[in-house]
This record gives sequence, structure tokens and C-alpha cells, in this order.
Amino acid sequence: MKEKNLTEEKILIIDDEPEILSALSQILQEEGYLINTANCGYAGLKIINNINPDLVLLDIKMPGISGFETMQKIKEHDPNIIIFFMTAYSDVQDAVKAIKEGAYDYFSKPLHIKETKKKLKRALKEKKLKEDLLTLKKKYLRNSNFSNILTVSEKMIKIFHHLEKVAPTEISILITGESGTGKELIARAIHENSHRSNGPFIPIDCAAIPENLFESEIFGHEEGAFTSANRKKKGLFNMAHSGTLFLDEIGNLQPISQPKLLRAIQERKIKCVGGEKLIDVDVRVIAATNLDLHQAMEKCDFREELFYRINQFNIHLPPLRERKEDIILLANHFLEKTTEKNNLQPQSFSPEAVEMLLDYYWPGNIRELENVIHGSSVLAKDIIKPEHINLRTKNILFSKIHISIDLPVPLPLKKVIQTTVTQVEKKYLQNILLKTGYRKNETSKQLGIGLKTLYSKLNKYNLDLTSITPDKNKKETITFSAGMTLQEASSLVLWKLERWAIIKALRSTGGKKYLASKKLKIDYKTLWMKSNHYKIDNEAIYEEKIPEHFLNIDLCGELDLIKIRKSALATMEKELIKKTIEKTNGHKTEAAKMLNIDYKTLYNKMIQHNLFNLL
Repeated sequence: MKEKNLTEEKILIIDDEPEILSALSQILQEEGYLINTANCGYAGLKIINNINPDLVLLDIKMPGISGFETMQKIKEHDPNIIIFFMTAYSDVQDAVKAIKEGAYDYFSKPLHIKETKKKLKRALKEKKLKEDLLTLKKKYLRNSNFSNILTVSEKMIKIFHHLEKVAPTEISILITGESGTGKELIARAIHENSHRSNGPFIPIDCAAIPENLFESEIFGHEEGAFTSANRKKKGLFNMAHSGTLFLDEIGNLQPISQPKLLRAIQERKIKCVGGEKLIDVDVRVIAATNLDLHQAMEKCDFREELFYRINQFNIHLPPLRERKEDIILLANHFLEKTTEKNNLQPQSFSPEAVEMLLDYYWPGNIRELENVIHGSSVLAKDIIKPEHINLRTKNILFSKIHISIDLPVPLPLKKVIQTTVTQVEKKYLQNILLKTGYRKNETSKQLGIGLKTLYSKLNKYNLDLTSITPDKNKKETITFSAGMTLQEASSLVLWKLERWAIIKALRSTGGKKYLASKKLKIDYKTLWMKSNHYKIDNEAIYEEKIPEHFLNIDLCGELDLIKIRKSALATMEKELIKKTIEKTNGHKTEAAKMLNIDYKTLYNKMIQHNLFNLL
């Protein structure tokens, strides 16, 4: 026996044909709906005043008041009532017009029963979702002190209770959580609910400040303090005086800058670059990070004294996947915001889209959700469906990993099982490590194991990033043929050499770009720019094979990027110039043209590379 609809939604059928009223009533009652009927618009409106149905099936052409007029009066009574028009094939244009004016959809007569049931069920489910959302909006904690933060999550409500107590105090707060969880929003809420709310809120992205500019940006500088100091500059500490200083991404603050920041926080005094006097500063410090600072302290990447100074109280924000009750609330908020901003007509989510949003892992958290909703609203007209939603294709939870197993034959069954488990575990670990960018905390969460167990398995399978060394079996040769310009050859050499040197440095430092830049003897910004230029992503860092030698450069040793670049380019220039001159039978003017340099430059380079026999 078919299970009936237990929600008992009310449907009103308005049609002047008794046969249609009788047949539809019987069919829909069997589905569990509460059915009322009316043979004209006037009768239907009287029933609506008494029962307020969830959905109305309305004939488009009836004697007396027409379907259009009836719909207008229904919408005046309650705009949330769903209206489906029923129309003859010849009246389809009228039905399309009605949809533009507020009807949900239409059915052509004679009705296709299976399709009718499906559409009615979907429409009513969507209506219920909207009503549930409205109930949530009325119920959810929109605390007067944190009115800019949307949530119904119990975890977030508990955090709000803590914030109410710590916001009015002067203690330093460390906000932790994954990227995109709203750490800056919480920091601003703390500031706005403190006695410093009338003072400035100054955010600092610690990861974005180069080492050589740290003191100037944070503490300011006097005119003439250094070459480009054309005028006096106020530091961010000064700008935050009597207010709040928000140190975002403090886990990425370069080690050399940490003692300077610690002293300023401890003493509440700063000295600008080029200045002589200590300046008193009155600031409250709130810091945030998506990194594990305990792990960073163990590796000496973060100072313990600084950690305890900024972490007098910790607020940990849960990822969006752990507060699923907020996903649709936030999605609707972002949808309303983007439709208003882009002058789009009001939109809503289909039930399938809602399920898709709830099932997704959201590795980018609220920030990713907002971006996804913005894109979806542009693609959709009025209803956002799954095909409008662009989610990451490499979602960790839902992507498939294909693992091949190598088994010698013959092999005892017990050994087969052991070998299979070992190979699968190792390759699966490799895949998850790649997908998480070797973030140990995230990897352990994905695998459902503790960090200690993860490190044990990394050692067991030799998967530690720092253990990856150049491949002695990889032979990389490069041929410089006459006809290449010096610029073309230089680009070819540097693409390989600098790319490999950077990958090796990142491997040896466990993926830490700051330490890698020190190994290469270049600044952090240069490393970052070169990594982007050479398209060095996580997969390249962990998978790409590097030769032990390239153009007489030992890639196994310490790599000073400037020195090895100079040495490799010298080797390339000498070989290419020699081949080009030989090809032109000693005609240096022609050789210079082929190399795309002038004669004088060619002459100097021949002397530089001891090519006297060719002069």
C-alpha cells in the first residue's frame, strides 16, 4: 500500500467542469492532501478566506470572474499561496503570461497525472522549506550585541555567550578556525561590544607584510628614515590607539618579526623607524589564525611568549560542515544580498539545490558558500537548481580515488591481504595528503585518525615531505641549437632550474615558503611571485621528479638561487654562442642577429666565456 502524505497540505481546485473537480479530488485525496473544490472564482475566494490553502489549482477560463482576476485576489489575500493554472492547449500563451504575473506553473488539459503529482509535491516541498526558513529567522539568535552575525547553530550560540563576557574586558583574544569561517567578522563584533567601540578597528594581514617593511608598516617611520621615506608615516599601532588592533593570519608572521611585535604588545610602547622616543599606545589585541600554533611552536616557527601573550582567551570557530543548520540560512541571506546588488528578480532554491548545498563538504566554508551563491544567482532566473550551482569538482569527501595494486604471483592468501592493505593505505594516504596540501590537521580529520597516528603512518611509509630527494634515475639534458635567441634559451633554462630549486626548497622545509625563501637566499615576495610564474602547485611539490644534476648544477646540495641561476645561464650562453658562430661560419654580425643581441654585447660575452679561439 502506498504511503500517504502525512503533512496534509491543503489544496483548493477551482474549475467550472464537474468531471475535472471530481477526478482530481479523488486522485489527490489518495495522495494524502486535504482537498476543497469550487466551480467558479467567487466560490473559490470564499473558501480561501476560511481555510487559507497551501496550493490552488485554477482554471484559466471560467464564467464570471476569470482565472487572472481570481489569481490577483488570491495574491492580495496571501502572496505565499502557490497557484497552478490549468489550461487548454490553445490558451498556453495566457498561462505563460500568468506565470510572469505570479503563478508558479501551469498544466495543459488533459492533465498528465504522474507529472501533476510530481510538480505539486515539489512546489509544496519548496513552500515548506521557505516557511521553515522564516521560522528559523524568527527563532534564531540575532543577539542585539552580535546582530551582524547570522546563525542558529548551538555551537555558535555557545560562542556568543562567551563573547558577551569577554568583549567588555581588556584581555587578548585568539580566534582560531579554518579559512573562511568568519574570524574577522567575530573580531569586529568583539570590538563593537567593547568600551573601545568608538575607537578605530585596524586589521592587519600579517602574511602580507614583507619582512623588510614590517617595522615601517606596524610602527611607522620618520621622514628620511630610509631611502624611500619621503614623509613621516603613522604606523598601524598608532592608528589603532584607543581602539582594537586585529592581527589576522598571525600564524604566518615571519619569525624575525615576532619578537618586535611581542615587545610592543607587552610594553604598550613603540618606536617608529628613525625615531628616538618611545610612544605610548593604548590598544586591545585580537589575533586570528587558521594554523595550528601548538604545532608551529614545536617546530620553532612561532614564539611561545608571543602565543601566550595573544592567547589569554581562545575562540575556536567551527567549520561550516559542522553547523549545517546555518547553511540554508546563510545561503538565503547571500542570495537576497546578491539579487538586490545586481538588480535581479527575487530568487529561491529548489529542494534538490537545498539538498546539494547541505550535502557538500564546504572546504572554503562561509566564504566559498557566498561565492557559490553569487555565481548561481547570475545563472538562474527565478529558481536556483543543481545545474546552476558550481561546486568544487575535487571535493575530498566525494571524489573517487583509483588505486592500482601490484601483487607478485603466486603469493599466499595471507600475504596477499597484507600486501593489499599496505599498498592501499599508503596510496590512499598519498592522495589525501595531496588533496589537503599536506595540511596535517586537515588530513587527520579526513582520515578520522589522531595526529600522532598520522605521523606514525607518514614515517612508516616514508611520506614525510622532507624525505623526498632528487631522483638519481632522472636524467635531464637540454640542447641549445643554433637559431635560438639568448632570451629563448634563458627562459628554457630558468623554467627548469628555478622551478626545481624552488620545489626542492619547499620540500626540505615542509612546504613553508618563508623558510624556503631563506634557503634560496631570496625574499618571500620573490619566492611567491616565482612560484606563481612557474605554476608550482601542491601536486608539483609532492609529485614532480627532480634530477640530481642539471647544467653542471648539483640539485642535491644547498641552492643559492642567484648563484645557480648565474652559473646555469653562463653554461647556456657559452654553448649557444659557440654553436651559433659555428653555424654562421664565424660571421659574428650574423651570429649576433640570430642571438637577438648587438655585436658589442656578443663580443663582450665571448671574452667573458673565454671563447678567444672564435674571435
